[in-house]
Amino acid sequence: MCKWKDDAPSWNNCSWLADGKFAYTVHDNGTSGRGVTMYREYNYHSAIGDCVSRGEFVRLANNYSPASSKWNC
Repeated sequence: MCKWKDDAPSWNNCSWLADGKFAYTVHDNGTSGRGVTMYREYNYHSAIGDCVSRGEFVRLANNYSPASSKWNC
């Protein structure tokens, strides 16, 4: 599992994602009440679906593995 508490322009600092593995699920366990948007590309390009709201658990298809995320919704 990898965790971010701030915007993440790249998920490559998560060792197993940097090794080419996919993220299959996303859980917004944030404390600010804001939702998080996942992006297919680095630096917040090509959003994947809708905002993931606080407390929401989302299962992703293999080809939608995020490369960045931003607390913006």
